[in-house]
Amino acid sequence: MAAFAAVLLVAAGTVGGALIRGSGGIEGLQQVITQQLDASNNTQQSDNGSAQSQEGSQGDSSDQNSWDSDQFGDSQQWPGSSQDNSQSQETLSQGESTAATVQQSAGVVVVEAQLADVNGVAAGTGMVLTSGGLVLTNNHVVEDSSEIRVTIPSTGRTYSATVVGTSASRDVAVLKLAGASGLTTVTLDDDHDLTTGDTVTGVGNAGGTGSLVAASGTVTALDQQVTTQAERGTPSESLSGLIETDADIQSGDSGGPLLDDEGEVVGMDTAASATGRSVGFAIPITTALTVAKQIVAEAGGSLALAA
Repeated sequence: MAAFAAVLLVAAGTVGGALIRGSGGIEGLQQVITQQLDASNNTQQSDNGSAQSQEGSQGDSSDQNSWDSDQFGDSQQWPGSSQDNSQSQETLSQGESTAATVQQSAGVVVVEAQLADVNGVAAGTGMVLTSGGLVLTNNHVVEDSSEIRVTIPSTGRTYSATVVGTSASRDVAVLKLAGASGLTTVTLDDDHDLTTGDTVTGVGNAGGTGSLVAASGTVTALDQQVTTQAERGTPSESLSGLIETDADIQSGDSGGPLLDDEGEVVGMDTAASATGRSVGFAIPITTALTVAKQIVAEAGGSLALAA
């Protein structure tokens, strides 16, 4: 059994594999209750075979023309504390977890969502898609939230964020940071043909500590399907076409990047084992970006990314 890799900071103990702190009782996060394996794990498949090629130039300031603070949130910024993220870059041994390097952390953010229906905060990770502050994360990180704040670990700066839109069935959400400009974006690899055995690294807010951790591993299977059941009573959901990895994806890593051996994003960390085994699942970045573009378009904007 595996739990979605977000962290719920509420009652002391653990619920559904999620780290929880504070006081008061709460039912927990969604769990993977079944996993279906594709007979062929040699070729990565995109969502419904319709993943779109990405156009535009990464870091282009033109995205700010479509996304202004009046439309997607006010200019309030949360106070943040500076953090030292100047670790030297090192090559991880397989299965090793360590503080993420500057290169691995580029464009990766910490997401905290105040939950509307409970006295708690869900903690996850996100990826900056545009310099003007569009952020990709999992829907389950921000679902049922009343307030969201996003921190750039390298600078310690924290922004208030609003939800541009979500896809619950694909577990994808797009956020807009209020008053953001000139942000570093993640480097996307949306045409990488993954194969089993490829080296990958998951990066995220493991344990909800607010610091970014990198966990190395390999691709163990492709085109995986899992069915999830939420302990809070929401209907079960199926996610398909997932990348399976033995990288130690943990609670809090949801929405963070799965990097290839060149440090480019090939997936979005989404679920992890709750049984003590290092089995993680990531949505292929081609799938996540296709959904993100649809979300942004439905909100009346456009999303131009590096090819």
